[in-house]
Amino acid sequence: MFGRKNSIMRELAQKMYDDYIEKRQDHTKLRDSYKIGEHLIEDLAEHLDIEKRISLYYMMAVHAYNLMHYKSSIDYASYITRVDDSNSPYKAGALYVLFSTFYQINDYQQCKKYLDLCLETGYDFAHKDAKIISLLLTIRENNSEAIQCLYTHIKNEENHNDSLVFIINELLQHSMHTNNYNLSKELCELETLVDKLVKTAPIEFQTPLLFATLAHFHNLKAEFLLTASSPNYEKVLRNYVSSFFNYYNHSHISKAFDILKKINNDILNNQPEVSNNSVRIMIQSLMDHLQRYDQKVGEHDNEEIYIKN
Repeated sequence: MFGRKNSIMRELAQKMYDDYIEKRQDHTKLRDSYKIGEHLIEDLAEHLDIEKRISLYYMMAVHAYNLMHYKSSIDYASYITRVDDSNSPYKAGALYVLFSTFYQINDYQQCKKYLDLCLETGYDFAHKDAKIISLLLTIRENNSEAIQCLYTHIKNEENHNDSLVFIINELLQHSMHTNNYNLSKELCELETLVDKLVKTAPIEFQTPLLFATLAHFHNLKAEFLLTASSPNYEKVLRNYVSSFFNYYNHSHISKAFDILKKINNDILNNQPEVSNNSVRIMIQSLMDHLQRYDQKVGEHDNEEIYIKN
């Protein structure tokens, strides 16, 4: 009887595992398929053989990362580093997820730790991105050579893919923080390229994380434009609105409403300066949109507390 029960549980686990893999291929329903994976790990993962269990935890670590569930991503990837004592691609991939995730949550010490461990595995797929992360860690020390390397990387058309948006954001944020006006201006002028890279990204890379990265770019650009002695509020608002919709349409509701607060504080509170009719038209259009979707107001997305600000 006990053996038969175990056999049934293994069969159920295998069926749900196959279902998760199939549903995970639909990149328009990443949140739905993620729930299947969560239930599988919570209820049946122990009935999978070790190889499938490790593959499941790896897929879920990546899945969680792309949904910006950073705490869960760390938990799933850490499980692999504990149970896989080989130098397998899954182990290297888990270390890759860990250094990427720790960077996103601003834990740079842990990022460096897992970055070094990932490089020790010797897998080629990790080296290029590891180099970029190393440069990003170095610019925090205001290293001019690292800044130039990243700038050169951005300008090289061979690197023009969706992952470049994240690098542009990090360099833009740094240049704004260090009051490097010329570099900030030049990076903000890459808006057309940034929008294109996201729009033309393969469907499997058009994740909530990618659209949040795009939203962050437009938020940064709006903040940069506001530093002008006489801000162009039409351009500021256009970027804030773009940021809002990229958050809102991809279920980052709390971040979207943070942008609304900025619109209120940075634009609506500057009534004497905001006389441009097109600005008021954009604001009215935004308000009309919110009224049409008022059932979502007050809802909260599933982002976890580790989200990067």
